[in-house]
Amino acid sequence: MDYELSIRKVDLGIPQGSPISPILYLFYNADLLEESEDLALSTTSTGFMDDISLLTYSDSTERNVRSLEKAYKKCQNWARSHGSRFNPEKSELIHFIGRRKAYSAPITLEGEIIKPSRLIRLLGVFLDQGLTHKAHFDVLEERVPKLLGALRSITSST
Repeated sequence: MDYELSIRKVDLGIPQGSPISPILYLFYNADLLEESEDLALSTTSTGFMDDISLLTYSDSTERNVRSLEKAYKKCQNWARSHGSRFNPEKSELIHFIGRRKAYSAPITLEGEIIKPSRLIRLLGVFLDQGLTHKAHFDVLEERVPKLLGALRSITSST
């Protein structure tokens, strides 16, 4: 028995603000996170919603950059097969260096050169190259007075 339905519009995507959105997105990008794991490249990934972070480690900054570029190509393959795309302009790079000198090796993603930052924000936590708490506390010290002022303005009597 052959039957063909008429053409209908199908809405795609996850409802914005829905409590089930984070769970649905985890199902959607789970294989992306798995594909980003590569022992040969020493890469691993983490993700929350539409933020994906790739991490690699070695004794060489240049090797790290090459590993990240290869891992990004795997991510691009996943994106093509899932009707998605990444925006390299929103990408950030940081070299965690401990007590050694700062590194400036950039990464190239889709022709976009991304220079390393001294400070990045990852899931609301600010990380510096030495992985100290100082960067996060500095940002908080700057923001707290503004937040307290906003709170005072909405809670004070008029």
